[in-house]
Amino acid sequence: MTNLMTKLTGDQINFLKSHRINPSELFDAGGMRRIDYERRMEKTGQHFAFGVTPCKKLGHTLRTKYGHCVQCKPDKIAYMLRHGQPGEVYIAASRAEGLIKIGSSTQIVERLYNLNLFKYGGASDWRILITASCSEAGRIEARTQERLSEFKCSSKYFRSGEETTCYELFDCSFAEAKSALIAELPEGAELKEHIVPALRRQ
Repeated sequence: MTNLMTKLTGDQINFLKSHRINPSELFDAGGMRRIDYERRMEKTGQHFAFGVTPCKKLGHTLRTKYGHCVQCKPDKIAYMLRHGQPGEVYIAASRAEGLIKIGSSTQIVERLYNLNLFKYGGASDWRILITASCSEAGRIEARTQERLSEFKCSSKYFRSGEETTCYELFDCSFAEAKSALIAELPEGAELKEHIVPALRRQ
């Protein structure tokens, strides 16, 4: 730990403390390519690295395992920590818009309700078609989305009066989405095919 602390600047140590990240949780990626430290960190379960190539904006050297500068974009911290949490990865579909959504949640019914309430992606007929319980739901979600990157599309929706862009949408078939999810699930994980009824406001 002492050796690690000598490799971090005072600003970095203060930043980590402010975001409740223990320096001992960092991966030493000094001299490594992003693809290499990403693979190593996947195996060790670590989310943040130091000693990486300085970011172009301000020269920071703390990044997520996917190469994002956490000092420039601290919102990535919550995103990465969510990746390591258990939950359900789901495939939802809108027949009206012809879109597939890949997501994860710990509250599937509530998530479905909000998708339709806020007309996510411009659709209000979302249905959950399949779910899979995972110990690292966010990571499986992201990997599945990467497999479907050629089908990725974006759209807009309004929440709390503000227009928001959504990026978890795919113009592909359910079979293609299901195949991508299965390819990323850990051994022994089970799929549950079902349609959760959309809730309506009373």
